[in-house]
Amino acid sequence: MISAVKSISEEYMIWIRIHTDALPKAAWEALEKITVEILSGKGMRVALTGRSRGQNGDVIAIEKNKAGREIKYLIECKRFGEKVGMEIVNNVIGAETFHDIERVMLVTTSTFTRDVINSTPRLAELRLELKDGIDIVEWLNNYNFHEDLGLWLEPDWEE
Repeated sequence: MISAVKSISEEYMIWIRIHTDALPKAAWEALEKITVEILSGKGMRVALTGRSRGQNGDVIAIEKNKAGREIKYLIECKRFGEKVGMEIVNNVIGAETFHDIERVMLVTTSTFTRDVINSTPRLAELRLELKDGIDIVEWLNNYNFHEDLGLWLEPDWEE
């Protein structure tokens, strides 16, 4: 049933926060939107790009660093049953280089293969952040709604 839900709402975010074991079954569209909502709640400007031709990523996020400079992220979301391997990691790094993005993030409901985990120091040098299912659960545990229990995103944010 959860795999049929493609949009998020306040109720969905409350439910998935309680039922984090359902994350691997969430629709890929919902995973992208959960990621966007959480990053928006952290103060980032966000936009879904997953179906844009030539984008090679699902989300663009922009945050300001402590010096006030904007840092642009390309984020790829993968709802996988199996571990994410080097092929996908290499595709994400290639997209970073091709689009001249400052940082990339690979988010998965699964985990990463041993090769990817062993390459973590090198991937960090390449400005790639890896976020697995445990990280998403932590994001959800630290996620706070607006005071009025609304989503951080504007109602027409997908347009």
